[in-house]
Amino acid sequence: MIKLFFSFSFLVICYAFCLKPEPITITFAPKFGSATLQLNKKYFLPAINDSLSIETFKFYVSGISLMKNGKAIFQNKGGFYLMDLENKMRLEFGSATKDFDAIQFNVGIDSTTNAGGVKGGDLDPTKNMYWAWQSGYINFKLEGKSKVCKTRNNVFQYHIGGFMHPNNSLQTVTIPATGNSIQINFDLEKFLSGVGLQTTNEIMSPNAKAMQVAKLYKTVFEAQ
Repeated sequence: MIKLFFSFSFLVICYAFCLKPEPITITFAPKFGSATLQLNKKYFLPAINDSLSIETFKFYVSGISLMKNGKAIFQNKGGFYLMDLENKMRLEFGSATKDFDAIQFNVGIDSTTNAGGVKGGDLDPTKNMYWAWQSGYINFKLEGKSKVCKTRNNVFQYHIGGFMHPNNSLQTVTIPATGNSIQINFDLEKFLSGVGLQTTNEIMSPNAKAMQVAKLYKTVFEAQ
């Protein structure tokens, strides 16, 4: 009986000290309508009654929190992650919590980090997400081609950044989410329909139009 007790106690202690927290995985999944987005593939956009292609899609994610009843129960404050369809669209965090009902994150880089100058890792200027002339990071970058764009080679370019008032384009997204594996969709069809591709096909600096676009893409994220 005593041996059984000590064996049971040993198993309880081993379980408590050896069990590793189950990781939280977050996958960003760009889509075009119901289709998984692929670079350089043609997609039909009803809003312009024509097709288009996406050549670049990337954005910064920071300030990730898991929420419960409006309060953060897990935070990753110091991380800045570049989501790039050509490279990386998945994040993983060690967390013991499973009891959350929403995820919150920033699209972009905060003003303090911007004001501190260039950094390394995902914030390295070689990632082509930094304005040397503007001294700040590009929070969101989308590039592609469409015949409705009366630009050279029919390109459209949205480089959305800016960290100073009144053009601080950092956006905070809060969406319902549960489970240890979270997929967050971003519908390019919905986004481009809202932008108005025929009339707005190039934004390359912080301004009022960039703020409108930033507020629009904030609404397009959706957890699955």
